[in-house]
Amino acid sequence: MRTGISKVVIRKTAKEGELIIFSSKVGVLMGKQGTKIKEFEDALKKKFGKDIKVVIKEVKIPELSARVMAEFIATQLEARMPFRKVVKNVLQKVMEKGASGIKVQV
Repeated sequence: MRTGISKVVIRKTAKEGELIIFSSKVGVLMGKQGTKIKEFEDALKKKFGKDIKVVIKEVKIPELSARVMAEFIATQLEARMPFRKVVKNVLQKVMEKGASGIKVQV
């Protein structure tokens, strides 16, 4: 399942921890009414024995995140799309959002 995760930040303190996930598809990660987050927090607490708070933040412009766009290219290629067409479309999307350039290696 592709969730568009751009970055993960882990903050640790003596009593608890915080896991910040930057994603372009927040709804897919959270599930209905945040049930997936609660299950994930419970699994982390069971494994590590500490309270770990999971926070999901949205990536405002996913086209400027290299990981999100690489994931998008991968899904397109897995769907048997022609690679030149995929790369040109991604290049156009990224340049429209204000990037100065892009390098894609297939």
